[in-house]
Amino acid sequence: MGIPKLVKPYGYQRVDDHLIVDEDEAGVVIRIYAFYLGGKSPYEIAKILTEEGIPTPTGKQVWTVSTVKYILSNDRYCGDIIMQKSVCVDLFAHKRVRNLGQAERYRIRDIHEPLISKDDWRMAKNR
Repeated sequence: MGIPKLVKPYGYQRVDDHLIVDEDEAGVVIRIYAFYLGGKSPYEIAKILTEEGIPTPTGKQVWTVSTVKYILSNDRYCGDIIMQKSVCVDLFAHKRVRNLGQAERYRIRDIHEPLISKDDWRMAKNR
């Protein structure tokens, strides 16, 4: 199956090969899900976070709708990792494309501490 690529998502710190909860950032992620499941749109959430002066995952001052949507759809927040979201199509050029069925995907469940319950993550993803 392979070794998961541990990209540090907002809300976590990477320590060695583990994701550890970053309490400050995790609070923002939890609020984003609470706002969204409470009926607010990604636009409204981005506006609230920007007005409160909370830095984005990249350290900018203005939250975008796409950043909020990315957080709402990221499987890492429920403690899982989906492997092979992309596949290598040119080994020498290191070109990767989104996996649209070219290879089997794998879900590794409960690999790190979740910030959001699986039920809340599913509700947000399907809303």
